[in-house]
Amino acid sequence: MLDIVLSALYLRGATRPADLRRSAWPDVVRSLRRASCSVGDAPEALREAGLWAEALVLESPNLLSWASEQVARGRALTAADAEYPARWLRVLGGSAPPALWRQGEFPALPCVSVVGSRLVPVSVSRFCVEIAEEAVRLGFAVVSGRAEGCDRSASRGARLGRGFLVEILPHGIDLARATGSECLLSVCPPSEPFS
Repeated sequence: MLDIVLSALYLRGATRPADLRRSAWPDVVRSLRRASCSVGDAPEALREAGLWAEALVLESPNLLSWASEQVARGRALTAADAEYPARWLRVLGGSAPPALWRQGEFPALPCVSVVGSRLVPVSVSRFCVEIAEEAVRLGFAVVSGRAEGCDRSASRGARLGRGFLVEILPHGIDLARATGSECLLSVCPPSEPFS
């Protein structure tokens, strides 16, 4: 239920009557856990907790059914999901993105991130490939971006090592394709280009 509510309130690209303060998502989760209610009763529980704007937005026609569809299709990853990176929650707290677009399955493996500069010498690019291949060999999933330089080299290394790759995209997930051992994540609406 929490994943549907977080998707409805914060997944970018939905039609909502107002933009909400993203930093309020931990209060939304706490309030709904305390109320132990169904999706249909969530607006009332949020109102009782003083989260009036969130309650009003949640009552928008078709918003909850739209969010339910995204969750059912596996297109949303929210801070309430077991797969959501726990370290993001620990380190970023309320600044962690409450809902992301997802394509592919998030790995049930420990993850290592490889990121860096865009303009790098060949030796650094080679190092990023090798470190990602070694991480895969040691049983880690590799997390990176799609930017030129270190990010793309790390992605290439994860693929060469036949490991699991999580790429955090600077554009919508519909503009990229996930392979069988890849998970794409983005805060951008699905068809939003890089800007």
